[in-house]
Amino acid sequence: MGLLRSLSRFWRRSDGSVATIAALGIPVLLLASGVATEYVSITSQQGKPQAAADAAVLAGARELRFANADLRAVINTTTRFARTQILSQFGTDGSDVRPAIDPARTAVEVVITRPYAAVFGLSFLSTPSQLQVRAVGKVGSGVPICLIGLETGQPHAVWLKTRARLTAPGCAVYSNSTHTQGLVGLNFANLSAQVICSSGGKVGTKANFTPDPITNCPQLRDPLAARPPPYVGGCNQTNMVISGINTTLRPGVYCGGLKITRGAHVRLAPGKYVIKDGPLWVDGDASLSGTYVGFYLSGKASVINFAARSTISLSAPRDGALASLLFFEDRSAPIGRRHLISSDDARMLLGTIYLPNGRLKVDANKPVADQSAYTIIVARFMELDAGPNLIMNANYGATDVPVPSTIGVVGTQVQLVQ
Repeated sequence: MGLLRSLSRFWRRSDGSVATIAALGIPVLLLASGVATEYVSITSQQGKPQAAADAAVLAGARELRFANADLRAVINTTTRFARTQILSQFGTDGSDVRPAIDPARTAVEVVITRPYAAVFGLSFLSTPSQLQVRAVGKVGSGVPICLIGLETGQPHAVWLKTRARLTAPGCAVYSNSTHTQGLVGLNFANLSAQVICSSGGKVGTKANFTPDPITNCPQLRDPLAARPPPYVGGCNQTNMVISGINTTLRPGVYCGGLKITRGAHVRLAPGKYVIKDGPLWVDGDASLSGTYVGFYLSGKASVINFAARSTISLSAPRDGALASLLFFEDRSAPIGRRHLISSDDARMLLGTIYLPNGRLKVDANKPVADQSAYTIIVARFMELDAGPNLIMNANYGATDVPVPSTIGVVGTQVQLVQ
């Protein structure tokens, strides 16, 4: 109480000088407080859209990392994610959201602009009318895709059973089906790859997959859908059967198919072979070999059938209409028709096997394609049964057979870089 009385006397005796100083100081303090409040408001209002931008580009980049991702879908995902985040933080949207994908398809960017509402509207402060933030999400190093099961809705787009093995140590295996059984491993089968991805679910235990598959991956478009089919032309051979002899065949149109049997040994000269309205059939201890050869399977009856007692050694063309494609199935073929590789000596299958409507079944008893620098399979359905080991190498630099540029990679990491 004594202190208060002393202060009161000082105030009265100061002839108002202290009061005057205080009166002049109060506005300064209020002004400083207003500037601080405005600054905090700007920081707060900028921080929220920045967080939304960061989250949005990471969501977009997660979709972009998958090969041949639909760029429109990536843009829509980024935009939708940004707007959802802004709405949850501000209660209203009112923002301009501009996403973009870099030409190399390795990063997603978003710029968010929204109006800024000043707290005090102090005339001497240069408060912005808008706040703008930017974020970039980058896709890290990628893994090439070596197998795509193209089927989008039915089960068993990729299906391993009965001790079957698929070994793809340097690449990715992808099931495009959104079905809960789109990717299946059963009965001691094992799928081993650098990345395993299913657009739907998976059936199997950890013993069936190495590593555990990623589920609910974005669906991929057919990476070879834009590849034009080769010209077919008229028949060079009709219903050809080669039995018990050694011979060399030339490129051409083999109407009614081509059958090699009873110990025949057939070598193919480099070029394009059209198998029209009949199967490519090898059995009875016969062999089929060729370097830089490609097959176009034209018509409903044109399927592959390499029987157990056969020897197959084939590599795809370096150039021309079938460059990089070992097999190219007619896109008008019936969905789900079966192509069969049962050969116990099919160690060289170098190139891309493209069966957009077909089911490729491998049920050999010995390794398949293990001596190939690379093998890529793009098929509607992929089935392995009864103990084969399909080995899908990705040693692209070890051959002059090109890899289709549209096959792409699966990015393994996504990170915020700005």
